Amino acid sequence: MECRYCGQRLKDGYEYCPNCGGRVEPPEQQARPVQPAYAPQGAYSAPVQRYSPQEAEGCVYGMLQPGAGLGRVVSPYYAREFADIAAGGRGRFNAAAFFLGPFHQLYRGCYKRFARTYLPYWLALLAVLGVSLSFFGKLCVELAGYGGRAAEPTQAFFVWIAAILLLSLGVSVWGIALSIYNGVTFNRRYFEQQHGDPAVPAHTGAVVGGAAAWVGVYIIAVVALVAALLPAAMQDAQQHQAPGTLPYAQSVPQALPDDNATYGTEHYGAAVSDALEAHWGEGSDQALLNGYIPAQAAGGTLEERLRGSHLFYSDARTLDELFAAAEDVQWYTDYEPDADGTEYADASWIMGDTVLVCVFAVSDTYTWVVDFYSYLNGEDPTADGCYTFWDEERSALLLELYGENAPEEPSLARQMRGAWVDGAGGAVLLDESFFDGTDYTLGTMMDGGVQCWVQDDGSYIVFVLDETGNALTARWYDGSGTLRAEQSFTRGTPG
Repeated sequence: MECRYCGQRLKDGYEYCPNCGGRVEPPEQQARPVQPAYAPQGAYSAPVQRYSPQEAEGCVYGMLQPGAGLGRVVSPYYAREFADIAAGGRGRFNAAAFFLGPFHQLYRGCYKRFARTYLPYWLALLAVLGVSLSFFGKLCVELAGYGGRAAEPTQAFFVWIAAILLLSLGVSVWGIALSIYNGVTFNRRYFEQQHGDPAVPAHTGAVVGGAAAWVGVYIIAVVALVAALLPAAMQDAQQHQAPGTLPYAQSVPQALPDDNATYGTEHYGAAVSDALEAHWGEGSDQALLNGYIPAQAAGGTLEERLRGSHLFYSDARTLDELFAAAEDVQWYTDYEPDADGTEYADASWIMGDTVLVCVFAVSDTYTWVVDFYSYLNGEDPTADGCYTFWDEERSALLLELYGENAPEEPSLARQMRGAWVDGAGGAVLLDESFFDGTDYTLGTMMDGGVQCWVQDDGSYIVFVLDETGNALTARWYDGSGTLRAEQSFTRGTPG
């Protein structure tokens, strides 16, 4: 038996020709010209001509050479697939639909299928890309504004990272599942859309338009994000390069207690700017950011411990005495403690037209500054925004509180500073950078000396200075508090 339309020799039992998709008629009915069963009513005004197998050679991937009887663009692949489906088959896996996905759907004119499947996926993908770019863009702004030094990661930071990873994983799984589904079901759905007609149209314009729209939306989103973040990044980077006339506007608030800070406007006035300019270039000093709680205050309430503590910069003045010189100082202790028992409290005061807030972490024996921010008096920092100071600025503002006109005896921690040598000629330099929190951190006062934590292993060193100030003893303790070594130094430089 032969196909009436293309001349393909067929085995008995075929209802549709696997070569051209034409309806196969029984031999007794082939004497009269017929139209394919899939042809719409009135689609052809003349009887269909039969053409030879040589003419059917023109049906190569949708291209029919002139002179072929049907005069239509027929895809041999879809002719075979449609014939199989019409005969009751399920349709084979379509590799082009799997790999090309939405572009293949647009190319084949499956617009409704695209709207139900890949359009929601594209929108979700754009949303995930927008969230990711926004987060990492703000992180770049922060790094630019703080000289490449990021603040300590907060819980919110890790929550954002986890959310982005989960969203990215979800969208990736969705995309893979969608591609498999499209490859498995496309031929049958396309058969239904075409009503079994293998004369499949090609919609090249839709593919080009869809690709252009995807790329255009992506470019617009990136440009809009850069345009929104770049001015803040440039402004904040300039603010940390020179003091004085720069507007010290907020860039990225770090740790406002309720984590509701916004940014974009100026959040402190001339008095604060003058204080920062006066101490610009003096660097970050851990003696101004770390403190100890003496024995007489150790057993008190949270507020009593904080107000009775000393910064290592001064053994003479407690924090209560230090802030007594500030205007309208207030103490706040209503923070949630950490799981390890560390508690938090802050001192706030007025400087000119600016409210300054210094937040401390407080244990039983020591305290340290964990946050320091400002906002204009009368503003709501949770709605209008605030400015978070970095370590050098924090040191400058606390140094301003001590005042240049109130000299006092240097604290023990400050007297220890300088170059020291041991009996073997070894040397150590104890300066601000030694206790910067990288390897060694000022802890508390212990055994008549200054305790210094050694990072990561729980061990610590106690430096004891003699009455002359020229001899220093260093005692090393392990994490259990057992003395492991002791070494003596004298002030001076190695010969």
